[in-house]
Amino acid sequence: MIELKTLLVLLFFLTLEIAILFFLVISLVNQKIYYYIQTIRYHRMRVRMTTKIIDYLERPRSFIPDKIFNQPFELLSVMETFNHRLKGGEWEELKKAIAAHYLLPKARKRAKSWFWRKRNFAARVFSVMPLVQDQALILALIRDSVFLVRSIASIAAVELNLKEGVEQTLLYMAQEFRYARCFYRDILLQGSVQTFSTIADIASKSRDPAIHLASLELFAGNTVTCPLPILQQDLESPDAEIRRNAVKALIQNPLKESEKILLAHLKDPDEEVRAEAALGLSHFMHPQTFSILNNLLKDPSWKVKLKAATALKRMGNKGMAILKKQDRVENKLAYEVARYAMDFLD
Repeated sequence: MIELKTLLVLLFFLTLEIAILFFLVISLVNQKIYYYIQTIRYHRMRVRMTTKIIDYLERPRSFIPDKIFNQPFELLSVMETFNHRLKGGEWEELKKAIAAHYLLPKARKRAKSWFWRKRNFAARVFSVMPLVQDQALILALIRDSVFLVRSIASIAAVELNLKEGVEQTLLYMAQEFRYARCFYRDILLQGSVQTFSTIADIASKSRDPAIHLASLELFAGNTVTCPLPILQQDLESPDAEIRRNAVKALIQNPLKESEKILLAHLKDPDEEVRAEAALGLSHFMHPQTFSILNNLLKDPSWKVKLKAATALKRMGNKGMAILKKQDRVENKLAYEVARYAMDFLD
């Protein structure tokens, strides 16, 4: 009798497990079908929105609200795509009208939400349509605890050139590494002349080496018209990484005495600083410069040799002639770096 009861209990649990497994399989299949249908639906929505926007751009006229745009997440995705490809003209007017009617009211409500996805939506809207009237919300979002919120809000802050926002974005860049640092760097590099003037002012007043390093990376990536008082100071920094980036920034933003400074840094104890200085000499087509770069092909550091060879190749026929004259017997390493530069470097 006991064995029969045990068998019945086991059979019950086995039946229960099969039923649960069957329910899970059915749920999974239904979920897959649901997501497939939703994906098709969302794709069709985006296609209709895109077609409507293109029609407005091809035949400019006053915007009339349309139920096609009633899906905010899909609309925002479409607007972001257009915004990455178009600037100015009819697009700005159309973007402003669509955002004002469908996106900005929702973004202003969701900017203070408890849920980070809603705050992310708000930040994305402000990055597409940044307005001065929303600067308080943008500055609040730029200090959000979630990277996917504060980083997107930084785009709007830089677009509006909000000094507090630019400073906070620069601070984030200085504190971050790898992807996050590059993300903030790219945002700041898209800034206006006024943005770079703000960065130069912040850096000149800061004693934080990380801020100086971040600022120099930006100046090395863009030619600016504002004065850069940190250059003279950072070219003599005890930190080799700061000196190296100061040389890069100097090359991108030359001074009257740039050649003299670069020649002095060929004696720097750090090989990477010397290498960048050698590369910078490619802008000075003096006979003395060609002679110096020729001698640098024999430098003990491979990095210095390679940058010198790169500089010579960029200097046209005279530089190429020096590279071609390198002799394998006289100096094998100089010959190899010259051949590498001629064959593989731009």
